[in-house]
Amino acid sequence: MTVKTIKEHINNLTLEADAVIRFGGPHSEAYLSGMQKSAFIFIPMPKKLFLQASCSGKNKITVKRLMNFLKSCDEDMVVYDENGNEILFTCSLVGDNHMMWLETEQDADMVAEIQSRFNDAVEHSVDETEVYENMLESGINVDMVRKYMGDETADHMQDYCEDHGLL
Repeated sequence: MTVKTIKEHINNLTLEADAVIRFGGPHSEAYLSGMQKSAFIFIPMPKKLFLQASCSGKNKITVKRLMNFLKSCDEDMVVYDENGNEILFTCSLVGDNHMMWLETEQDADMVAEIQSRFNDAVEHSVDETEVYENMLESGINVDMVRKYMGDETADHMQDYCEDHGLL
């Protein structure tokens, strides 16, 4: 997921500015962390941004602090956790606007996630271009679809995306 997409997703969640950010799900003890001084412990590299997690409650990063930091980043940078796993999802619980979490491929049931996107598109008559654009924007690429949904589905996605200039 890119910096731009994370900012958009966070803005779409109903969160307080002081909501804390966790990695891996609502029951995880790993928080997005940083230093209290002028710089976060984020590791920027060309086109990649790594966010550091901590298992202590000390120096928890809030949504406001993360958003302020992301304003200074190139919007096309892809965001990863400190282990090099791309951030794919921003989540919060319904009715809980004081916490959100960032998930990677390792934190989610990717078969269910990808299938639900296809099912939702069919149910709501969403254009195939929009479905694939949203998937690619979130970091769900052809290789990931191949890994979880098989060659036929991935080949269709690849052909469609190439034909429509999405890849």
